[in-house]
Amino acid sequence: MCELNTASIHYNRFLIHVRYFADRFFSNLLIDEADGLYKQMWHLYPIEMGIALRIAEYIMQTYQIKIPESELAYLGVHINRLIQYSSNGTKKGQILEK
Repeated sequence: MCELNTASIHYNRFLIHVRYFADRFFSNLLIDEADGLYKQMWHLYPIEMGIALRIAEYIMQTYQIKIPESELAYLGVHINRLIQYSSNGTKKGQILEK
């Protein structure tokens, strides 16, 4: 498992994204745009999108609300940045290992 650099801009952007996502989620204002980003993210970053999908599945089990594809794509972007810029230079995908 890689260590995240909690002082990095990528970590802070991820936290900001999660906070705004939670605000949109609990205000029933989730972004649902068909812009092609979702498919592109799956093609380019399947590991990161798999992580985003796990989060969406947890939310579905907990709140019975489906997360739109565009929200998953945005989450995948920020997860990608966390993995790419982890503090110890871990390669993509190793964040899942325990």
